[in-house]
Amino acid sequence: MSIRKFYSAINYDFRPETYWAPTRNPLEAALRNVKGRNRREMIRDYHSKGLLAALSDDLLQDTLDEDTRRSLDLIHPSFMGGEYLPDYRRDEIEIARIELESTTSDVISVRARPRIYLARLFRHTHSKLGRPLRIDTLKMTVL
Repeated sequence: MSIRKFYSAINYDFRPETYWAPTRNPLEAALRNVKGRNRREMIRDYHSKGLLAALSDDLLQDTLDEDTRRSLDLIHPSFMGGEYLPDYRRDEIEIARIELESTTSDVISVRARPRIYLARLFRHTHSKLGRPLRIDTLKMTVL
């Protein structure tokens, strides 16, 4: 199969040995399951300036509690980007993430688990129901 190569900065031949190896970078390990787009950026920024301890523990959690999520939404809807994605299942990781430049910073998340050749694909939606739109479950093959 031939892949059209639109972006010269992308290494289209790259294949990780595994997605489940422990990361050597503690910051990346801490961010691994943080769902919110803006919170990920905030944590990276604070970490790079040596100010991580100044962030509230609530903002460092993988999933926000409802009160914190509502408070961030009052600042700007872009703080909701990714926050309505479902929690990660045991051993599930995000293998791809698409962040849309929209008012609510919508996020599409592709997740997988080891030895299970299915990936769950979600699109964050900021709806009254507060539930993510499950786009599909994709059957994966080993190359």
